[in-house]
Order: sequence, then C-alpha cells, then structure tokens
Amino acid sequence: MEVPNSVFSFLTFLLRKIVNLLKKFQPGTLEGTVRDSTGRPVFGVEVTAGGKTACTARSGRYAIGDLPPSILQIDLSFHGKTETNIEQVSISAGQKLELNLELPASLDPRRISTPEPIQIQLVPEIRTAPDPVPLVQPVPTPKLPLHPLPPAEPGSLTGFLRDSDGNPVTGIDVIVGSKSARTAKSGKYAIVDLLPNTYQIDLSFGDKTEKNVAQALIQSEQTLEKDLRLPISLGGAVTGIVQDSAGKPVVGAEVIIGSRKVLTGKPGKYLLNDLPISTLQIDLSLGDKTEKKVEQFSIQLGQTLEKNLRLPISLGGAITGIVRDPNGSPIPGIEVFAGGKTARTDHSGKYLINDLPPRLVQIDLLYAGQKEPNVEQLLVKLGQTLEQDLSTAIRSLLR
Repeated sequence: MEVPNSVFSFLTFLLRKIVNLLKKFQPGTLEGTVRDSTGRPVFGVEVTAGGKTACTARSGRYAIGDLPPSILQIDLSFHGKTETNIEQVSISAGQKLELNLELPASLDPRRISTPEPIQIQLVPEIRTAPDPVPLVQPVPTPKLPLHPLPPAEPGSLTGFLRDSDGNPVTGIDVIVGSKSARTAKSGKYAIVDLLPNTYQIDLSFGDKTEKNVAQALIQSEQTLEKDLRLPISLGGAVTGIVQDSAGKPVVGAEVIIGSRKVLTGKPGKYLLNDLPISTLQIDLSLGDKTEKKVEQFSIQLGQTLEKNLRLPISLGGAITGIVRDPNGSPIPGIEVFAGGKTARTDHSGKYLINDLPPRLVQIDLLYAGQKEPNVEQLLVKLGQTLEQDLSTAIRSLLR
C-alpha cells in the first residue's frame, strides 16, 4: 500500500519537531577555575550548582555537567567550611558556560590568622631570706619613656561594577564598613581611608540592598582593585504571560531577550531577570519559527516590568492548500472556514488561513451562498503549517 505524500510529509515534520523539542531540554555544562585573592589556582575546593558538586583539580579547574536549563546558585566548600550563594548564573539548554570564581576570604585559611595558644608553666615558690640592706643605697636607673608604635596607615578600595553582560552600572552605592561611594557612568567606584582589615562589600540601590557581594582584605597604604558583578536582585527583570490570539496561554514558547531565554510554563508565564539596564527587545520562538522584536522596552535598575505578550500570526497554527472539483481542477473564489477564520481561494484555487488556535478544527466550504460543512478535520499545533488540499463532493456547490 503506497503512503500518501501528505502523510509522509506530516510524519517527517512531526519527527523534526520532536528532535527540536529534545534539543531544548539538553543539559548544560558549567566549568571554570577557582583562584585565591592573589590569582593562584586553589586545589580541593568543592563547587556546587544545581544539586551537583565537583572538586577542583591542582590547576583549580572544575566542571559540572548534566545541568538543567535554569538559574543556578553557586556554593563553595573548603576545609569543612561552606560559603553559599557566591554567584548566580543562568544556563541554557546545551550551553557550555565558563565561570571563574574567587575563593572568599572566609574559606581561605591563609587569610585567617589564629593566635598561638598561651602555655602557662607553674613554678614552685622558693622562700629565701631577705637580702641584707646595703650600707650604700644604689642609684635608681632612670626609666625611659615608652613610645607607642605609629598607627597603621589606611588603605583604599577601587574597581568597576558591571552587569552580567559586562556593561558598566552607574548609580549604585558600594558600601564598605561605615564608608560608601556611588558608581560613576563608567561603573567605577573608589573608597578611601579604610583601616587595615577584612571588609564585607554590600551594594545598595533605592530600597534594595544586597549583603556580602564580595570581601576585600585591605592592607596598610594599599590600593586594592576589586571589580564587582551586579547581583540578580538589583538588576532589571521582566515577567508576564504569552497568549494566542484567542487569549489562551501558550506553553513552551521561548521568550528571548538578548542572550537570555526562557520557556513559558503551564499558565503561559515567563520570568527573565538579571537584565542589563538599557532599551531591550523581546523575541518569541516556537518550534522552528522565530519572530523578532515582538516588544521593545526600557528597564531601570531594580525594576520588574510586567509584559504580557500576544503570539504573532507567524507563530500561530496555519492551514494551506488547493480546493479542487471532483475532476481535479482548481476552483477560485471559494470561501474556506476553519477555527473561526476564513480565506478565499485565489485564481489557482489556493487558500491560506493562519493565526489558528492549537486544537482540532473543522473545515467548511461556501460557494455562491451554498455551504458544504465538515469537509475535513485537522489537528492544528502552534508554530505548525499544515498542507491540506480539499475537494468538493457535492456538485450543487458548483452550480
């Protein structure tokens, strides 16, 4: 029995769809190097991300595979101590992400001084007879005045604040101890007159503050350069629901903003955070189709925008084909109805109906006031264009 070309094309298209869908769920890989504050690689550090852990080699390198596409929190453990939420990164399907890390001061034993224990030795008391009083009293030795050590000279801290794309971030308060400085247009900050000590660095914008973004060891008369990464909580974010033309939520659509992307969930909802502070555009992808610049917006620091999106016609389901009479000749001017939408055949008998909702639709034909219902029934899927030629079985339709 010979398989019709339309069935073979449909099966081929369906197989390609399944392959593309599987690609979207391919796991990602996170790798990089862990170094201390002097830039030397650190051996034996446990790096944890997405519930998986890897230990750094002597070169400081680590690699964690089989990670699901998501936003991951990075934790570090070393010598029995753990520091959580060192970094937060977004990994996409099949992505191989390079992330180099600096060992926090709290985990570096070389930067934590432990005082030596004081040993006390008990000496038995020996009673002796008092010395005889000399006839000539000795002249007392004059006591020299004690000169205290000069106080340690203060140091300073400087660097650049950037977002996850490497763009400079302006207007953020960098807080170190009791001192602070606001980043300039270039993202640069500078804090002076810091007494030698290990400091926690906090970032603040508006009513939001992110604690312990990094740590800095300030030494006397030293200017430490420390570049900082803007945390997700202070970056911009966009959320909303993707709907089709009928107002129903669309599951599995890919929302793309720059290098960040996410699939819509069951209620059609999406969330993209850690966005750069600029004018951005939203692209939508479904199956093997992508629609550019569905929406454009500007976002500010710490702002979360709500952007509900309407699925473009190009990404909705579509049906096309040729309407023929029983003899196989194309018929122009016939109205084709499907899913509440209509199209009229052209001179070659061809029709096209798009922006169809994903469901089973019935195709009706209308010609010269006469209707032929339920000529065909087709299962429409989002992002899919079905080819279906139609034939009028009722001759009265053509009279």
